[in-house]
Amino acid sequence: MLTEPTLDRLRALRLGAMADAYRTQLQDPAIGALSFDERVGLLVEAEPLSRDNRKLSRRLKEAKLRILNACLEDLEYAPRRELDRGLIRQLATGRWIAEHRNVLRAVRRRDGGPVGGVAPVAVRGRRPPRRAGGTGGRR
Repeated sequence: MLTEPTLDRLRALRLGAMADAYRTQLQDPAIGALSFDERVGLLVEAEPLSRDNRKLSRRLKEAKLRILNACLEDLEYAPRRELDRGLIRQLATGRWIAEHRNVLRAVRRRDGGPVGGVAPVAVRGRRPPRRAGGTGGRR
């Protein structure tokens, strides 16, 4: 089969990353040492990897983070910040996501005063507290 029609067909099927991986394989002389199954596996793996990377990039862009390359390893545990290392490690595992729990971050105002109010946080299986004078949500 001809290379260019194959690449065009992959792109038409919206498998651009697989087409790029195929072109890379064609240019790499060392790829001949791999079996057919291994080569196809590399091609197939390229597409979901590319999609996941694009999805992550889009979400990071939408988050409008102030520090783009922030990571837990660079977190400063200065005493004035009053951060609990154990809690940070526990949150880093992502278990709270799998358990459908919510995390609430309270921050101080710019003038150093405490936060004026905190929204109720619902944990799966519980309802948020009712507001005074309100209906407390749908029934």
